[in-house]
Amino acid sequence: MAQGKATITAVSTHNNTIIASHEITVKSSSLKTIEEAKALPDGNTVSVQGTVTFIDSNNNYYIQDDTGGIDLFKNRQDLGLSVGDMAAVTGKLATYRGLREIVPDGVVKVSSNNPLPEPKLVTIKDVNNYQSQRVKIENVTLGTINTDGNTEITNLQGNKINIYRIPMLKEVKEGDLVNVTAVASIFDTPQLRVRVAEDIIKTELGEDEVPPVIDHTPIMEGNINLDLEVKAKVTDDRKIEKVKLYYRTKGEKDYKSKEMTLIDEEYGAVIPKVELNILGLEYYIWATDGTNEITDPKIILILHIL
Repeated sequence: MAQGKATITAVSTHNNTIIASHEITVKSSSLKTIEEAKALPDGNTVSVQGTVTFIDSNNNYYIQDDTGGIDLFKNRQDLGLSVGDMAAVTGKLATYRGLREIVPDGVVKVSSNNPLPEPKLVTIKDVNNYQSQRVKIENVTLGTINTDGNTEITNLQGNKINIYRIPMLKEVKEGDLVNVTAVASIFDTPQLRVRVAEDIIKTELGEDEVPPVIDHTPIMEGNINLDLEVKAKVTDDRKIEKVKLYYRTKGEKDYKSKEMTLIDEEYGAVIPKVELNILGLEYYIWATDGTNEITDPKIILILHIL
């Protein structure tokens, strides 16, 4: 209904000569996008509209629009919605165990049988950035299957997340490499909610042709009286098998090497100060994913020791 004046007319079903009319003022809609609504503090009353993407046995209804997703929950009440329904909802914002929710006062089914939003390709680390939205995570290994609790999946980098109450699977088993389509949720820690068994599909890696990526800021100078720490961020589309630091005093023939260890998402190694020389230092970083290798810097840099 457009903003402005409108007249509502009622006619008696028993006597059509009895008619009542009333003029009302229609105010502009207060409908917000889900992203706009979630930016507000808990307790605010909001109105949003979105497509129902997932419903669980406790009557949590996840809805999504073009900007984001949110959970609808009201004391396990049946809201009369189905997956694929477009719903207009008004209610108060709340947060439960990290999950943003709307406690609905009113729900209107706008339409039915709508296509579900395309899942967004994400990593396990990024899941909570897409809370209550449909996501897809590729190339994960399925852990022990638990349809009543948590089923862990692990990606090629070793990151893990649980699927809560996974549906009964037919052609997929523990240990399989799979792609998972789910709704991103949270219960103190991020988790996934999978709607149907067909949302978990077996996959294969194929040949690995992509080498690791080394992100390193070259060190141009150091202090001969201090140990020298060398750090780099090393990533791969599958896994990092090994990272090494190669170094030598300028003018020497052979390189020494140290394995770089992963701490806080960076690989690092320390060259003791007793191995530093005022003649300078040449070094490079080497990494492998087990199939492909890469070095950085490609041109050996000279470190001037102060």
